Amino acid sequence: MKKKEIFSVVIIILLINNLFSQNQNYFPLPTEVDTDVKIEGGNIKLRRPITPHPFYGTIDYRHGIHFYGDNNQLTGSISYLEGPSILRFDKALRIRAGSSDGIFLQNNSNTYIGFNEYGNRGNEMLNVNGGIYASRGDLTLSYEIPGGFIDNNELYEQKIKFVNSAKTTVAQIGYQRSANNFNESLFLGFNPSIGQGIVIKKEGNLHIGFDQNNFTAGNFMLNVNGSSYVKDNIAIGTTDTKGYALAVAGKAIAEEVKVALEGNWPDYVFQDDYNLTPISEVANYIRKNGHLKNIPSKDDVIKNEGINLGEINVKLLEKIEELTLYTINQEEQLKLQQHQIDQLKKLVNDLLKKDN
Repeated sequence: MKKKEIFSVVIIILLINNLFSQNQNYFPLPTEVDTDVKIEGGNIKLRRPITPHPFYGTIDYRHGIHFYGDNNQLTGSISYLEGPSILRFDKALRIRAGSSDGIFLQNNSNTYIGFNEYGNRGNEMLNVNGGIYASRGDLTLSYEIPGGFIDNNELYEQKIKFVNSAKTTVAQIGYQRSANNFNESLFLGFNPSIGQGIVIKKEGNLHIGFDQNNFTAGNFMLNVNGSSYVKDNIAIGTTDTKGYALAVAGKAIAEEVKVALEGNWPDYVFQDDYNLTPISEVANYIRKNGHLKNIPSKDDVIKNEGINLGEINVKLLEKIEELTLYTINQEEQLKLQQHQIDQLKKLVNDLLKKDN
């Protein structure tokens, strides 16, 4: 056996002897050894006697493997903790670098990352005191279905909850499988006691402002329970709005449509200074152009790809009011003509009486 191998065996024997000693808590190596320690077919057992806690004076069990760097500075440790009730972690394995917060694996399999043994913590299987970054891979949540089958009358759900300092849930992202209106859905919302939020069904339907468990909604791809604000244009049945706020390629139905105009309403037609075009000129214009003056022709409508509903209603009302004036003038002329006819009839009757 070589000298180096003999020296390694001696060190291992001394290390094991000191680890099982009741009087020493660690074994300082006498010198640096540039070799590996390999144990086959056995275990390394660490044991430390019961000692008072250095701060609280209660019973404390702590033992582990410590790693030291230059100048005998602690660089990391793997320790077992079993201590007083004031400790947040009782019976736990701790892994940490230096003296910073570490990773705790408790005897009930709960895992805590970024904690110390005195800090507040949750009671979930995985507890992280800080952010989580995943460069590649997935974060998977699974639910074990009792009996291996799905009962449509029972709710199965998994959630990612956001809590405040008082451990109160203020928001959540969850998946649920149930027999209600959302047979399988993803839910995102604030204030779980109210339950209103955004629900995405497995078919892709999006429901905004609804309760995830109790509501009545249509089967449309987008369902909104409340008012909506859209900054840009809306296109229905088309991909080109041509700059309009709303473009619909197809039929539309509504119980009421209101068009608000900033221009003048055609009441000016009934003003005394309005210049009503003589009916003879209107007739000449129609014979020459085939449409009313100031009304778009068929070619104009095709060229402009439609008409402005507000503007055309103003122009049509203008023509209706002008038509009303023509009718009034015609009525006055008819009355005048009837009066003249009545006068002629009277004159004829008087002449006939003289002849008789």
